[in-house]
Amino acid sequence: MSKEIIEKINNGQLPEITITNGVNLAEGEICHYADTAYTFKDKTVTTGYTGRSSGVSIRLMKGLTYRRGGSGGKAIRETQRTMYKGILFITNKRVIYTSTKESFDKPFDKITSIMEAKDGILLQIGSTTYSIIVPTHSEFIKVFNMAKNALRG
Repeated sequence: MSKEIIEKINNGQLPEITITNGVNLAEGEICHYADTAYTFKDKTVTTGYTGRSSGVSIRLMKGLTYRRGGSGGKAIRETQRTMYKGILFITNKRVIYTSTKESFDKPFDKITSIMEAKDGILLQIGSTTYSIIVPTHSEFIKVFNMAKNALRG
């Protein structure tokens, strides 16, 4: 988003943004917010093993060895994050997130809660929570509240 749009939002005004990237708006629907965002999934995966062994090997003859002892190993696990790039929109009727994964399109009354996080927002829709990283998360919450209140009034 441009500095002018961010300044308008921070002054308590709802901007009108022209969308040119494929989101179809209904008749009379106006976009007030559009910014690049990311959703992500964290997954724990096994990346290797660490091990130890102890005991004695005795060579009985060429090609034949007797081994006595034990060994043990432990899986090495790491959390890997997969990020999905998308675009987050707020119109005068709904919130839209377009992405290759985790997309949604919900009217204001279907959104249970929005919480601001360090680098984004947590958006709860019913029993599903979306973690969305967006650089203008403070402005997102301001526009959401202004658009929702404008819809009521």
